[in-house]
Amino acid sequence: MKHKSTALITLDNASIGYHGHPVLTDVTISLHHSRLTVLFGPNGSGKSTILKTLVGILPPITGKIHYYNNSESLRFRCGYVPQHETLDTSYPLSAKEIVLMGMLAYHSPLQYTHDTHHHEAIDHLAQVGLAEHSDCLFATLSVGQKRRVLIARALATRPNYLVMDEPTSGVDRESATLIFRVLENLKHTKNLSILLVSHKVKEIVHIADTVLNIKQGQLITASLPELNET
Repeated sequence: MKHKSTALITLDNASIGYHGHPVLTDVTISLHHSRLTVLFGPNGSGKSTILKTLVGILPPITGKIHYYNNSESLRFRCGYVPQHETLDTSYPLSAKEIVLMGMLAYHSPLQYTHDTHHHEAIDHLAQVGLAEHSDCLFATLSVGQKRRVLIARALATRPNYLVMDEPTSGVDRESATLIFRVLENLKHTKNLSILLVSHKVKEIVHIADTVLNIKQGQLITASLPELNET
């Protein structure tokens, strides 16, 4: 229980952006264990920049970023689900093989033939409701199913923090609802911390612990009245 108040990631008074040119300044944010945080804001406001900074793709221009690594039982391990997947769908890879890619963080590719790893991959697919699609070609799945496979691949890296950029972009309402249900279940059953960018704020706010909004170049905690005006 003591972990619930632990900040796994802290960004302190930071300027973030690209090649020394800030997109946002004075950003201070603490993201805590076993909480679901939603980040929203206008296109081009810096949402993806924040995500890329938090996962270490972009270093802060100024300020500090701290990852909690002081306990063997709770060390920062991040799984990242990008908005656009760059996999070449012409390769005949199954959903299970896509998930196995996530195990490269702690297994050699030569170990992929071990039955234990295949069972583990199917278990990750089961967590997103796709166990029965484990042998289906990734290219033949719907957009919503592909997103859930990519979430399963991120789970295969054994994260305690899951960061996602627009996981429901381009999917229908039913698929978006299913993805949100998967995320809520992961938070509760796996004690997984989740940060996601979403334009579907009203559809996910009921399961969010914190909602952050980028407004007029500032990152703020959004209030419920403000969300109702969105």
